[in-house]
Amino acid sequence: MRAVSEMEKGRVDSAIDATQSLAALGQLLREEPVLVGQLVRTALCTLTIATAERLVCRRQLNDQQLDRLSHIIAGLDCEDGLRRALIGERTMMLEVFDNPKRLFLRAEEERQDHDDGGPSPEQS
Repeated sequence: MRAVSEMEKGRVDSAIDATQSLAALGQLLREEPVLVGQLVRTALCTLTIATAERLVCRRQLNDQQLDRLSHIIAGLDCEDGLRRALIGERTMMLEVFDNPKRLFLRAEEERQDHDDGGPSPEQS
């Protein structure tokens, strides 16, 4: 991880920049409706906080650096991920529960097309 590497080299400002990039990456997944995306977002939030904590504990930071780090942590939005993910997962499964026979028939038709030399699902 770049932030830790920069911190170990004594490049505090670069380490803070890397921590900010890590936080921004996690925030890109804020609207992700799939559980795995929200789990990655939560991991990135946790990693951002742990990196900031490590930086504060291992290096002497000036007021400006502490202020930047404080703003990064304050700007994290790590809440509501599980709720959003479960809503997204449930929505994706509605077709399966509403009409499983239709879903099965569609999969069977695609398999037969593929077996008969017709277009594969990737080509259609």
